[in-house]
Amino acid sequence: MPSFVAAVYCDAPPAKPRGGSMIWNGKTAYETKVDYSCGPFAKFVNRDTGQKYDYASMECLWNKTWNNLLNDRCVWSHCNLIPEPPMETKLKFVPETGTDLPLSTDHAKYNWSIPGQVQIPYSFGRSSWLLLDGSIDDIFDIDDQPTFDVGDLPTIELFDDANAQVIKLVIEPSYSVLQVTSPLTPARDSEFSVTVDFGDPFMLQHTVPVNASLTFACPEGHVFSHNWYLKPQAKIRCFDDGQFNPPSTWPICVE
Repeated sequence: MPSFVAAVYCDAPPAKPRGGSMIWNGKTAYETKVDYSCGPFAKFVNRDTGQKYDYASMECLWNKTWNNLLNDRCVWSHCNLIPEPPMETKLKFVPETGTDLPLSTDHAKYNWSIPGQVQIPYSFGRSSWLLLDGSIDDIFDIDDQPTFDVGDLPTIELFDDANAQVIKLVIEPSYSVLQVTSPLTPARDSEFSVTVDFGDPFMLQHTVPVNASLTFACPEGHVFSHNWYLKPQAKIRCFDDGQFNPPSTWPICVE
């Protein structure tokens, strides 16, 4: 007589590390595999040997458990999300190297989910640029050439304060074409050739090494409101978890 064996399923795998990646088909059946990385600014570190490595994998076993539960943590080499004091503090970033770093504001997002939204400053188009940095997993056609599903083309839409669309950009990586459409008067549709790089993503270099500190200072002639005798500077430090240690309450500068 035929015998029946119960299906084998594992629990949902752990979430991806902060700033890292997770490649998973969404299933939890026997022999399902999940691959993880810590991202471009961190590596896994073996808790016993201290050895660093880039990728970790786990597989659903017959006993309904994963063979590796990501026991090693991600240790970062740089911090790439820099907090900014509230505007009312009047604190300003003081770059030691003479080069400004982009700070975390309402106009910047990191590690967001797609589709996502970000506010555009009023200076956009005059003194501000919109910069997107990231990667999309390559899809290959029957000739092993990179391609994209039509419904998954990277799209950027800008809306005004009344939530009316101002411009729409659609990138067709397979043909290196940028389509630009706008309902503004006069309405205009255009296509431009663009450079599309398949493979390793372009990485921004606006990062701060672990253990480095950044300084924010009051404008000249100002002091801290809570203590006039302190040097009017606040410092934050980058730690190996990839995050800074901003104060719970930023000091306020007064004249």
